[in-house]
Amino acid sequence: MADQTCFAFELTNRSSELSTLCEQLERIGETLKLSRRSIFEINLAMDEIFTNIISYGFTDQAEHVEVLVAVENDAVLLQVTDDGVGVPEELSRRSGLLNLAERAARYGGSCTITPRATGGSVLSWRVPLD
Repeated sequence: MADQTCFAFELTNRSSELSTLCEQLERIGETLKLSRRSIFEINLAMDEIFTNIISYGFTDQAEHVEVLVAVENDAVLLQVTDDGVGVPEELSRRSGLLNLAERAARYGGSCTITPRATGGSVLSWRVPLD
């Protein structure tokens, strides 16, 4: 069984919740005893993810975002599930989601985006701990 510590929370389509996200991630990072680099990278990833959700995901029908931050064995996992419009099959060259994949790969990690059957998508961003 994997050694796992995680924090999960749900956000709704309100900017007041989104504005406190970095503060929450900072506290989670300290609780999990993550390095400053790991906390910084998670914050950069979340900024990119939520820019996409705000720009493309939240619509009149889409309202919820679930965020999971977990330490599994020797990696940190950031998983974001939303009920938005989903992700196009082919991303443009300048896509923020492609930036996320490149950032994860730079540290030996991975980034996957999968559609949900009920609409929206699940983004999993995983990087090794320092």
